[in-house]
Amino acid sequence: MAVFRAEETIIALTDRCPHAGGSLGQGWIEEGEVVRPLHRWRFKLLDGCCSTMRGQGVHRFPAQIRQDQIWVLV
Repeated sequence: MAVFRAEETIIALTDRCPHAGGSLGQGWIEEGEVVRPLHRWRFKLLDGCCSTMRGQGVHRFPAQIRQDQIWVLV
């Protein structure tokens, strides 16, 4: 699982890129998307859909901050 913070929102996504299996957690956030370093595939933080290759994507888990802790529903 890869966990990101965009302003006050916590985003939890499957950590494996469907293209090459690399970690999304090693990527960075750019224009509302996480960018996978190896091949630059991009996944929307909003829903996990891949904007690089149509029809691809990763699962987004419900997540929130409760009492200074990150909670993720798996």
